[in-house]
Amino acid sequence: ASEDHPPASYRYPLYDEETNDNLSNINGTIPTGLMVFDIIKGERTHLFFNGEPLYPFGYGLTYTEFEYSDVSVSPVEDGKFVVSGNVTNKGRYTSDEVVQVYSSFVGAPSRIKQANQRLIAYDRLHQIKPGETRAFAFEIDMLDTMGVFDVEAEQMIVEAGDYIIRVAGSSHIPAKANNSAVLTVTAENGGAAPAGRKL
Repeated sequence: ASEDHPPASYRYPLYDEETNDNLSNINGTIPTGLMVFDIIKGERTHLFFNGEPLYPFGYGLTYTEFEYSDVSVSPVEDGKFVVSGNVTNKGRYTSDEVVQVYSSFVGAPSRIKQANQRLIAYDRLHQIKPGETRAFAFEIDMLDTMGVFDVEAEQMIVEAGDYIIRVAGSSHIPAKANNSAVLTVTAENGGAAPAGRKL
């Protein structure tokens, strides 16, 4: 088996390199292309999708509106850091809120294709009353949640560089001053540069 001739269990749906699309191949209208489901090349899921989703990852209806504030990240210690902040119910009804923490790599591009965003933590806060502000805090294992597999080094690494840590109610809510912070990953706190190509 290879990328061009994968085993039968990986041959659905078809993937077309020219259109960079795999969903349109489900009905078999495009007979050519790489026969593998590739979320990176196909720009699928909340990790790699660049369009405007109909229902974003984490989407849900509510009777109220929540606002995030004072989001911060702690320095990395022993491969872990803490994301903390506040969420306020700005509406008229008591409601739950699922607090979602996303990371986005904004360092210098390398040969490793990083996801546009990845969900690294979440928790449901119950029964937040109108006008109430609730604090949250997440201890996050950097390698476990932000690691990528370096095929040349043959191991998981956290690529050194800056990451935007964003807290929101779903994946489509953009980073702003009140709901995000920057985490800088270096060799000193657990980061690594991708290994060079083995020729």
